[in-house]
Amino acid sequence: MVDMQAMNVFVYGTLMRDEPNHSLIAGRFSQVRPATAAGRLSMGPGFPYMDIPQEYVLQHGTAQLEADADLCGQSYSIEPAGGWSRVEGELYTFDRFRRDVLERLDRLEGFDPRHRDRSLYLRVLTEVTCDDGTQETAWAYVSADPGRHPLPHGSWKKVTHS
Repeated sequence: MVDMQAMNVFVYGTLMRDEPNHSLIAGRFSQVRPATAAGRLSMGPGFPYMDIPQEYVLQHGTAQLEADADLCGQSYSIEPAGGWSRVEGELYTFDRFRRDVLERLDRLEGFDPRHRDRSLYLRVLTEVTCDDGTQETAWAYVSADPGRHPLPHGSWKKVTHS
């Protein structure tokens, strides 16, 4: 049953702790851990974009949020892609499916699963690595228009706190 399934979301910018949009998820998660994802970070107008290798996209987010939530519990085995760095962020685990969280995040990130071609970000399932070395599958929002100018590092905190 989907309500019992844990749900993971990887964030790397304004949704992290001590950032302006954190209130959208604050108090709703059961665990937060530092984590990284394979990709590149680039800057938009006041917020970051993450690009990831196509082979790291395990699934695309859809309008069927309950079905999407079930995908977090599956295990995948993906091969690393060459030429990509790591994006630093936080992995938020919700002890059960949270429709309200995904709807809020989709809205914030400008993701419309019915019109991906008009979305600012895409919600994709990918694999992240926690600081303790464990790998988890998580939803992440990646640039719908990849190929921007990447930052020389993969840390939003280095942009905002330097």
